[in-house]
Amino acid sequence: MQAINYKYVVLLTAVFFSAPANAVTGSNEWTEEIKLQFINIASAGIGDYQLCEMHSNNENKKNFVERVFQKGVAKGMKNIRWKEMNLREEAAKSGLHLGVVVIQYTTVEDAKNVIAKVDTNLSNYLAKSLILTQYIALRRDDKVAFIYSETFIDDKIKGGFK
Repeated sequence: MQAINYKYVVLLTAVFFSAPANAVTGSNEWTEEIKLQFINIASAGIGDYQLCEMHSNNENKKNFVERVFQKGVAKGMKNIRWKEMNLREEAAKSGLHLGVVVIQYTTVEDAKNVIAKVDTNLSNYLAKSLILTQYIALRRDDKVAFIYSETFIDDKIKGGFK
């Protein structure tokens, strides 16, 4: 059994999953920022690695949000950015998974209401998912990022999901 490297837990909590509420960042930029932090953390200590990204059209993204998060999360949605990634060491059969959904709402108040709904949810796991998938939600101004992972128990990323 591998010991927990608390350096990564602190780094995840402080950098990867931190999002100041007053930061002015577009949905695309925030999605890319989270992706780059994930790559830096997930690839630390390994040699060559592969990164696989999945994309879908906007209608599929909206359907996904309405299916797996609480009802009302899509209400007031202005635009949505979605990215799902798997990173694995070159020779490994499996790797680390991370999904990011950044929703921009019509108003800051709409985003605050979504965060309030999500914060009262006792189970921060995706609904109707075949694989147990934990998520967290963060807000920046009129945007909410839902960050989820099928590999949330891995030592490298689990600190960010507490």
